Amino acid sequence: MNIRNLGISAAIALGVMASPAASAEKNVNNSSGKAPAADVSPAAITVASASQHFIAVTPCRAFRGQPVATNTFLSYSIAGPVDMSPVGGSATGCGVPTYATAVTMNLSAGVSQGSGFLSLWATGTPRPNLATVSYNLDPATSGTVVSLGTGGKVSVFASVGTRVTGDVTGYFIPAVLSASIFANGTVNRGEGVDVAATASLGTGTYQVGFTRDITECFFQATAGEGGVGGAQPRITGITRRSGNPNGVFVRIINDTGASVDNDFFVTVDCGK
Repeated sequence: MNIRNLGISAAIALGVMASPAASAEKNVNNSSGKAPAADVSPAAITVASASQHFIAVTPCRAFRGQPVATNTFLSYSIAGPVDMSPVGGSATGCGVPTYATAVTMNLSAGVSQGSGFLSLWATGTPRPNLATVSYNLDPATSGTVVSLGTGGKVSVFASVGTRVTGDVTGYFIPAVLSASIFANGTVNRGEGVDVAATASLGTGTYQVGFTRDITECFFQATAGEGGVGGAQPRITGITRRSGNPNGVFVRIINDTGASVDNDFFVTVDCGK
């Protein structure tokens, strides 16, 4: 796998990004299984984080030759160990983790009923008013970047009936995770924090969960101010949560050594 930190904050601010070049099938009815190179075009991307890593994968078939009727859309599972064979894709998935934020794909329209366009977007969000692939009676392919939506899915809309094929060529994951936690253990804000897995365990003790495995990551925590004239709380320990590769355990004490509830901030740098 090829891992790169793309530094995509500028692309996110503009809402436009060009995807990495990758091979794709030019004709979705080609039974050879070979994937000629596709042109790369800009695409809308709504990935939230300004610090993402891109991991390229060998082009993987997610769906193939699926009929989409005029002015309708279909949704496809992309993330996780999903069996894509019912829609013509890989039976073992494409290796995209459930915590991935977006994928690069080559999207193809096959022989169509007329001139039209395909739109590709994150399932569960409003369909964008843009054309990911424009086509006429002949097949057409475009490389793009798309955020992952509900259940790790993407949706494909066709303005004119056609058959669609999608190849995953890479995915994005957060490089830096963070969590701002209130004294009662609830999440204030964060990037990649798992709200359901974050809680107070007792006075001055907390668990913080994230959406990915952080076993190989560096993490640190800082206690918030103790209030005007109050003693400054301090973190006495931040360790991996036993039995949970996605979590950390945090303990906070005051200047007398007693455990105290206090707000705090956790940063996790995974570097890959």
